[in-house]
Amino acid sequence: MTFSKFHPSKQTYPLFLVLGLAACVRLLYLYLYQGLPDWDQLTIDNYYYHNWAQTIARGNIFGETTYFRAPFYTFVLAFFYALIEPSLWAARFLGLAIGLASVYMTFRLGEKLSSRTVGLIAAMIHAFYPAMLYFESELLADPLFVLLLQIAFFQILNWREKPSQKLLFLVSALFSLSALTRPTALLFLPLLATLVIRLSGTRRETLMNLAVLALAALLVIGPVTLRNRLVGDESVLIASQGGINFFIGNNETADGVSAFLPEPLGFNWQYADIAFFAEKTLGEKLSPGKVSDYWTDRAFQWIFENPFSFFKLTAKKLLLNFSNREIANNRVGEPKLAGIFLLTSNPLRFGLIFPFAVLGIVITYKDRRQARLLVLWWGLFIALGSLFFITSRFRLPLLPFYFIFAAIAIQAMFQSRFRLFGSHWKYAAAFILALATSWLPIKISAHSHVGLLQTTKGLFHYNRGEYQQALTYFSQTLQIDSTIPEANFNLGNVHFRLNNTDSARFYYERERRTNPLRGKSYINLASLSLIGGKTAEAKRIIEQALLLRPYDPIAQNIRLRIAAATEPVDSFMSITKDAIQDTDSNLQLINEAAAILTASQVLDFAREILDASLAVTPPPLENDFRMSEPDFFKIRSQFSIEKAKVYFQLGFISGRQGRFSDAVSYSRQAIAYDSLLSAAYVNLISGLVSTGENLMADSVLNESLRRFPNDSLLMEIKAQLRQ
Repeated sequence: MTFSKFHPSKQTYPLFLVLGLAACVRLLYLYLYQGLPDWDQLTIDNYYYHNWAQTIARGNIFGETTYFRAPFYTFVLAFFYALIEPSLWAARFLGLAIGLASVYMTFRLGEKLSSRTVGLIAAMIHAFYPAMLYFESELLADPLFVLLLQIAFFQILNWREKPSQKLLFLVSALFSLSALTRPTALLFLPLLATLVIRLSGTRRETLMNLAVLALAALLVIGPVTLRNRLVGDESVLIASQGGINFFIGNNETADGVSAFLPEPLGFNWQYADIAFFAEKTLGEKLSPGKVSDYWTDRAFQWIFENPFSFFKLTAKKLLLNFSNREIANNRVGEPKLAGIFLLTSNPLRFGLIFPFAVLGIVITYKDRRQARLLVLWWGLFIALGSLFFITSRFRLPLLPFYFIFAAIAIQAMFQSRFRLFGSHWKYAAAFILALATSWLPIKISAHSHVGLLQTTKGLFHYNRGEYQQALTYFSQTLQIDSTIPEANFNLGNVHFRLNNTDSARFYYERERRTNPLRGKSYINLASLSLIGGKTAEAKRIIEQALLLRPYDPIAQNIRLRIAAATEPVDSFMSITKDAIQDTDSNLQLINEAAAILTASQVLDFAREILDASLAVTPPPLENDFRMSEPDFFKIRSQFSIEKAKVYFQLGFISGRQGRFSDAVSYSRQAIAYDSLLSAAYVNLISGLVSTGENLMADSVLNESLRRFPNDSLLMEIKAQLRQ
């Protein structure tokens, strides 16, 4: 990287002071943060990156299907996790390091664009700015994206001062790395090509420069595209998330700021949901890239059919880029995390910085072509971002440049002894217009975030088994708005866990009335009816649930249990086939069906579905939205437990059919998948005895008894063998 020589001297002491203060305030922030419950309460994106990085650090480097999210930040985090033990402290220290580097780059850019004083003022603003402090510790890709773009633009300025193909290669590589962090940075590559064409001399020089630019982009982005082709078997440049994000920002219910989808998907949609709707509409199985294409087409369809609504929504999003309001995305109240005075009492606000930044742009625009270049490129970046949806973290890349231009304005005001506004009307006009724009009272959300904070906290405690705390938060949600999707459902779940069955049913029924397109309440109501012996009622309700979510394994499992009690064997077999197909061969469902079939002496069909399930693998990591949950690795380990049950049942059926060698083989594999499955040891011992391997059977029995000294079946086998 081409940086000018930087020797310590008295001139550098102010920079060291700024960086030292930036480090201290970040360490203090982490210290205060770790004492709050919010420290452990990650949200969807945070958990996704955290869990994905751990799988990479454990060796799953190439992944399993097309990337859903851009991968570079995750690989940086995974590298950090590989060096030290994965933890939230480790991830947040990485964010701290990225933040300090970003403060330093703000100084270097300010110095390059104007002066050392401007660089120091801008870096000082950056060091204390609340949104920067907040997001650097949130396990998100955005701070790294900011840093990469800062370095890329710094190198552009170097390249314009002293053009060279080496620098051009570096600039293109940096923008490409930025695109691997957030694909919106792809916009800068054609802009860079345009700049190269304009500034290059001869035709040969232009072609050579464009070739260098393309080569760097190919070497950085190409491996990811090739990996998507080899692993995911489709041509996706970086990630397949773009289509659904584009639709989120452009549909009949879009408000420009919320990651909400039209009902019944809402805010807590998963990949399985968006894939189901796409596949149901097109009538075929779709790859992740094709799912993304479907939602892109849906967005464009809405735009073409509603041009005025699209123009109005886009204009609103453009204005929100400059709004003083901090727009939440991952956590309600961003970036005002309750209880941390560094955020709540911090006087630095966007509405204060933005007017000074606009003033700085007006001051420098005519005389500094570097400033004009940055304003043009960032204007196009804002326009592109406004085609999706706007949140506080999506405008982070702009902030260091706002800090720099604000610092230019502040320096100019001091140099003119605060007579700047009187020197020319355009300065006062620019400042007042920017101030008014930033403080416009724009209604930002048609989808209320009210109640989401309580719901998030309630789910955190519910997942930890702290039901009374969860009950408190879910009750608060209902007090705010009793029609919020899944608010009644969550409260019903808590009451069910507390054995308040009547209360649980009441809230499930209310959820079904207030949000009839949501399938979860139907599933739980059907389960309650089945427990109560009301099979006809349970069947009617679960069929309604399956109309909404046929791919839901819990709903299908309940349908199987009802069918086992009410349908003849032939009908049960047909229902089982359909359920397995609709759930993509869910192992828990298959084990449930096989157990029912075995109990009904339908051994051949039970064996058939179990044999077919041996090839089943977990959902591809990149599209497994359970990565956004705190117990992801526990969920993944459950797959091995279910696979063990498949082998156990095959071993049991083989023994019943007199295929004792197969029974031994399957039982050994069951134990290999789950060494705590005591029934598999029983099968193994029985199979060994049946094949005449009594010594081996005795050895396995002794080992089993050491593991499970109180297992009644093992004790019974021991008594039989000793007779």
